[in-house]
Amino acid sequence: VPRSATGAFLARHKFTIAFENSRAEGYITEKLVQAFLHGAVPIYCGPPDVGRYFNEHAFVLYTGKNFDEVLERLQRLDRNVDEYAQMLAAPKLTTPLHPDYRPEALDRRMTEIVERLRPERRAVQITKNGAALAADDTDVTFE
Repeated sequence: VPRSATGAFLARHKFTIAFENSRAEGYITEKLVQAFLHGAVPIYCGPPDVGRYFNEHAFVLYTGKNFDEVLERLQRLDRNVDEYAQMLAAPKLTTPLHPDYRPEALDRRMTEIVERLRPERRAVQITKNGAALAADDTDVTFE
């Protein structure tokens, strides 16, 4: 499926296969999130610590050793509309965003980085739309 058509493709299906290219700890790409965004239940194979970040009640986890269990679960979800709807409605993240990843923390961090890079060390703030403002509210240009 061409990348531009991925969303439309996923939206037409009740389940989607979302396998990572690696099972290395912490390696989670867009595959799981794309299925969530387009209303499909992912059949996911990825790192062993995926439950640290994503709610394992929101997807079907394939470990490479549980094929029969996955097949039974998919058949049950396909027959049971309420259980399937529950899975679709389940929170996707395991916990709220870590404070370091909230937008205001990222704004602060980007401001720190920009201030370190600027030779005159003028105070700069990055706004939500990505614009940079100096302490005197004038636009800042980067060369």
